[in-house]
Amino acid sequence: MLDSARVADELRREIMSGAWPSGAPLRQEHLARHLGVSRIPVRDALTVLQAEGLVAMVPHKGAVVAPLSLAAVEEAFAMRIALEPVALRSAFDQLSWGDLGAAADALEEEQGATTDYDWAQTNWRFHHSLYRATPYPFLLATLKALHQTANRYLIMGRSTRLRSEASANEHRALLAACRAGHLAEAVSILDAHLHAAADMLVTHLRSTSINNGNLE
Repeated sequence: MLDSARVADELRREIMSGAWPSGAPLRQEHLARHLGVSRIPVRDALTVLQAEGLVAMVPHKGAVVAPLSLAAVEEAFAMRIALEPVALRSAFDQLSWGDLGAAADALEEEQGATTDYDWAQTNWRFHHSLYRATPYPFLLATLKALHQTANRYLIMGRSTRLRSEASANEHRALLAACRAGHLAEAVSILDAHLHAAADMLVTHLRSTSINNGNLE
């Protein structure tokens, strides 16, 4: 039987891959049958996905797939741009070889990812490896939610690979700066990386049919 974490991962994959359209009801009984589990792990998984911004709770309706909004993309990236340098700075002095090795492993996995969803998740694992030493757990949880929000739009727009080569090069440069202990350089690379990703995604969404009737 799937536990709540595995149920959350399966529902996350389905929502981010577009199997459940924006605003679709997520009824616990149906999901439990769909996944072959009891309602308890489904209920817990929906709570997790609500915190990640993928599920919304609507009065008199219950859980639904969170609506799509171009403003949500812009907000998510504005918050990432503001908060990720804070996370990196606060973790920098505590970065271990294990953290740096995990980031290198994630970067390698990212290059070998065969689906948009897997690419997006390894991208988060790379960033998480550099931030996980932060003494601020709520900051880390917030960044995970922001990444999931941004990744939903990357996958939805079929745009995960538009900057894949440039993103990989920026990740390598960021990792090298962290390994060398150069905080200012690492923060500068991270800031440029996030701005470039935000500009690419927003421009792409505005220029495609996804923004015609599906994004507010």
